[in-house]
Amino acid sequence: MNNILFFLLSIFILFLLVVFSSIQIKIDNLNGYIDSNKKEIDFKIFLIFKLLGFIKLFKIKIKKNSIKNKNLFNIKKLIKTNTRKKDISNKIKSIKRLDINVEKINLNLDIGIEDAAITAISIGILSSIISTLFERYLNITTYKKWRIQPIYGEENILKFDINCIINLKLLHIIYTVLKKDK
Repeated sequence: MNNILFFLLSIFILFLLVVFSSIQIKIDNLNGYIDSNKKEIDFKIFLIFKLLGFIKLFKIKIKKNSIKNKNLFNIKKLIKTNTRKKDISNKIKSIKRLDINVEKINLNLDIGIEDAAITAISIGILSSIISTLFERYLNITTYKKWRIQPIYGEENILKFDINCIINLKLLHIIYTVLKKDK
């Protein structure tokens, strides 16, 4: 009888730990410079597992040098492999189920297109999209700051700098993974 009670109590405590635990993704200085001649991207990402939402159990640091696949940012390849509408809609539904909580975000974009008029229109459209995303779709709790700056010149240029902290509840991750298999 004591063994069964101990077993049930252990499962209950484990369940509570999973329900109240979270994973924090901290992105420090994801920055890059892309133009017609070169592409430079640098980043530091920390994955922090928090027990009961506030006790840091462990921290994993990911730097650009530690990733072996240098084609990680090959957008054309990513788009070609995920072109089916059903796959894209399923991934969007999975992301919505995660209940992502953005604690802090700081985004700086500098964009230049060869034509000044297209640059100005692109800045306006991008500003509208980003403000809609921040206000309507992201649950940003404490700090948000973003800036989009046009670069008027003779070439296509993209400079970006992103710092953010994202919190995910472990229970939502488990639920999303289990729901995906069905």
